[in-house]
Amino acid sequence: IYSWHESLIISLFVSLAYFNIIPNPSETIYWMTGSIFYFLPTSLVCLFCLLLIRLEHSQQSKNRLLLYLIFIALIIVGCNEIDMIFVTEITFIILLYKWISNQNIRYLFILFIALMMFCCVEIFAPGNYMRMTNFPNAHNVFYALKESSISVLKLHVIFIRDTSFLLVSVLSLPVLSVIRNKFNIHYRLHPALIVLIMTLVFFSLFFAVSFSTGMPSPLRIYNTAALLFMICWFLAIFYIMGYYQFTPNIPGVVKRLIVVVCIISFVFGFYKIPGGDIVFNGNVSR
Repeated sequence: IYSWHESLIISLFVSLAYFNIIPNPSETIYWMTGSIFYFLPTSLVCLFCLLLIRLEHSQQSKNRLLLYLIFIALIIVGCNEIDMIFVTEITFIILLYKWISNQNIRYLFILFIALMMFCCVEIFAPGNYMRMTNFPNAHNVFYALKESSISVLKLHVIFIRDTSFLLVSVLSLPVLSVIRNKFNIHYRLHPALIVLIMTLVFFSLFFAVSFSTGMPSPLRIYNTAALLFMICWFLAIFYIMGYYQFTPNIPGVVKRLIVVVCIISFVFGFYKIPGGDIVFNGNVSR
């Protein structure tokens, strides 16, 4: 659809938006454990979603794509519970949608069964129970409900208040429109249903952490949830545009102006307190 340099620029802006917005970049980029067990599997979630889309729309090599998906799912599940829950729920939602629509669910069903097997090994591993005994407030349902609700709200605020992310979202409109028209994807999902599904998915991610530890989610969980949120955010925009049959027509001059403002927002996201320190609004500028 796009040339390699256009695709590179699009990917660069999305990556910068992610790195600029995560609450604690040190636990994702510079901390070896966080990089391996959180950032790596979350990056593989992007690959998982890509192969899942190809599995749905490709007429060839479905068996090979299924094997790739199962292998990647095994790595993701083996790294952390947050990404495990996300890929399992996304696969189940698509499987349920296709089943209700009387579509072929053979490959998705096999993938979902494999995911459930991996999840059972992860959940019932003796080490998980030994770890949870170290948290006296673990398995407190009411506490987990409260904390996960607060965490979901915080996650939305982190993104909505960030100027650069909102500008990248605007720039994504023509890109998503081209993709929809190129592959003739016109799913008619109601926007309210999309918002509800997204909210429940991210509520479940934070609930798993609060319920198993009895503590608020650490910042590395927000770092992980941020990339997953971006996937769902752009997917939601994609489906909402399809529902309303909206095709944006942004003039080239306006797009270039938004790009310039977005770069300025990334690079110069700081201000100086008179007689005090420099305060950074984003990670890129820092």
